[in-house]
Amino acid sequence: MKEILLAPFKAIYNLDIYIKAIKQSVWRTLLFLVYLFVLSSVLFFAGIALKTPSLTPFLQDLTEQIAQMTPDIEVKNGIINANNGEYYEISPEGFDKKIVFDTERTEPIYPTQMMNENIAILVTAQTIYIFQQDQMQTYNLKEDINFTINKNFIIDNQSSIIRQMKTFIFWIAVFVIPIIVLLLMFILMILAIVATAISQLFIKADISFGEVCSICCYLLAPALFLLFLITISPFMIPFTWLICFVLFMVYSQFILNKIKGQQVKADCDQEAK
Repeated sequence: MKEILLAPFKAIYNLDIYIKAIKQSVWRTLLFLVYLFVLSSVLFFAGIALKTPSLTPFLQDLTEQIAQMTPDIEVKNGIINANNGEYYEISPEGFDKKIVFDTERTEPIYPTQMMNENIAILVTAQTIYIFQQDQMQTYNLKEDINFTINKNFIIDNQSSIIRQMKTFIFWIAVFVIPIIVLLLMFILMILAIVATAISQLFIKADISFGEVCSICCYLLAPALFLLFLITISPFMIPFTWLICFVLFMVYSQFILNKIKGQQVKADCDQEAK
């Protein structure tokens, strides 16, 4: 177990870990990949969290802007009344569509009308219309729903709203970062296989494609560590993928040379016998 736990770190500086990789079972390599994925996800999450400035000032400003734009909204027994029934529209900064409150409206609205008038959300007394991706969806509130929202409500509950926003952002990051790490591992695996194949053309070590893949699985560790350092770096580093490819070329040259050296030594020992 200790060997598995330390394997990603040893892969950065110890070539022997790659020699062991080509001799171990497929299941052990897969276990290493799973562990590397979890470890990398945690590291990237921590790195991004440390690098990201405090969200509190931004969220405070955002909630204050929302408060200024929010009309008096009262929901009683599932019926919505906004701005005393008068037409009211919101055009958020940086958003090219409108949010419209028209709780006195009785006639239906059609998708083409929402599209032509750039309406993303239309709120009537009984129905909320949401238009996105050229499709309109409708939602009706349950009759037992009762609440009131206005500017003062948002300002008075600003701290609680900000905490909920932070919680939402946290869980979004928990979901998204592993997906990004998985995509990175896929791209890096392809680069590692190509780099190792090129090195093999020159060194001509006696290894199979399966053994090349085993080596490349472990090559992901130093590459992911490099990407982690780039992520937390205060500087913008260009040509990231090229740097990773060069890293794979250097590592694979040393690894294949060591494998070939061991094979030559084994052949010499065999002949001496």
